[in-house]
Amino acid sequence: MKRYNILLLFVCLAISAFSQADLQYHCTYGFTYEMSQQESWGYQKPVILSVYPMSAADEAGMQPNDIIEYINDRPTKGEKLEIIDEWMHDVNEDVIKITFSNLKEKNKTATLTKQCMFSNIITEKDIASSFAFYSLEDIQTRSFVCPFRTTTNTKEDIISYKTFNFYNTSNDNIELENTIRQSIKTALEDKGLTFSNNNPDLIIYSYYSYNDNQNYRANESNKRLKTACRYNVITNKMEEMPIYDDASVSNNQAAYTLNLGIRLVDTKQSTPTNLVIVWECEANELLKSNYGMDNYCKVHIPLMFKQFPFAKTKEYAKFLYTQMKYNYSGINYDINNLEKIIKVDDNSPAYNSGIRTGDRIEKVNSIKFEKKKKEIDERYKQFIYNTLEFRDFRTMYTNSYGFEKCAYWDKLKYPQVAEVFRSNMYLTQFSYLFYFEPFINPSETNVITFNIKREKEKLQFKVWPVVKQEQSFETIR
Repeated sequence: MKRYNILLLFVCLAISAFSQADLQYHCTYGFTYEMSQQESWGYQKPVILSVYPMSAADEAGMQPNDIIEYINDRPTKGEKLEIIDEWMHDVNEDVIKITFSNLKEKNKTATLTKQCMFSNIITEKDIASSFAFYSLEDIQTRSFVCPFRTTTNTKEDIISYKTFNFYNTSNDNIELENTIRQSIKTALEDKGLTFSNNNPDLIIYSYYSYNDNQNYRANESNKRLKTACRYNVITNKMEEMPIYDDASVSNNQAAYTLNLGIRLVDTKQSTPTNLVIVWECEANELLKSNYGMDNYCKVHIPLMFKQFPFAKTKEYAKFLYTQMKYNYSGINYDINNLEKIIKVDDNSPAYNSGIRTGDRIEKVNSIKFEKKKKEIDERYKQFIYNTLEFRDFRTMYTNSYGFEKCAYWDKLKYPQVAEVFRSNMYLTQFSYLFYFEPFINPSETNVITFNIKREKEKLQFKVWPVVKQEQSFETIR
């Protein structure tokens, strides 16, 4: 029951946060940032943590780890966070000039236009996130941790490095060496560094081992130990892997042990007896079964380089994966009165169908439209627990908010699930956001019917929504 309360608290906060804003408008440029205390990357300057899809920052090409050098030509280095916030959120400015740097280029300038909305507005994207249990197949927020120990040389400024090459080894396993090198090469080139045979700035060293565990003792309790679910950069999905991610698992409970380390060494300052290591990341894992070093490197080297050049943690790396797929009609709701349409996006499917700002929704797909968020929230709580019997618990996982009973719908029970959505018992009015799914709409004809009240008129509109998909994967603290 404790987990249940945690989840529902999140749902309530996700909704009520919109109604408690003091300002008439909420404005953003589409990115978050923090002041860097890492001496090797953007020290005492704002560093971007995340960029929202389709935002002004996203359209300007800004990326996580970018260093903000200037705001409207004012240098950021050494300024307090409060001052940076004031510059960023000046109510008298609708446009801001950001100068930022990364490994690809220095002092790139972008002009961003502030994107504003009413403070009491809630979008279809926000609602889809809040009602994720209608379709966990489409809305997921999952976190995981990898045992990556990251070390950064505080005396070196990583942004000064431009080229790299690999240390020549005489390893007999050429195929594995090529896999490791290609994975590292791709990761560094994505960051903005260039592979070069001509006096490179950095030389890459790698070391690894993959062994049968001589201390392993097979027994029934070992078979029940929990293994990791991590993001696979090849398939772009969260996947179960035969790797133990529980620190309480002891050495004699793992069939295999794995070690992988990567070092970036400064070629200009190093000597044969003294290597100047700019950055190093090492993984030590316990494995349930023979996953293979080759597979591990393909999936995990890109994860290791998520810690480069700006490492958010040193003893481990924590990741957040978010997936969203939902119907976009262009309707924006009043959080204080959910039946009221506070805004219809220009040229959106709803606008093109005839729905307008100020309209009030009476029904959607024949489901009565409830305006009170408290009532909707209570029915949603009941929905989550009363429909557990229709879940396929072979797909069960714990989401990033700590709710342990997340699972997809059982495909054999889709008809029963659809019956639940069709009833008015749980006020599933926002299930239209996932109307493309067969467990909600067996006909799979993705057309939404809105019954609208406009002053004294009662109207009906059919809307052909756009299915929007977003996916993000980032390191977090």
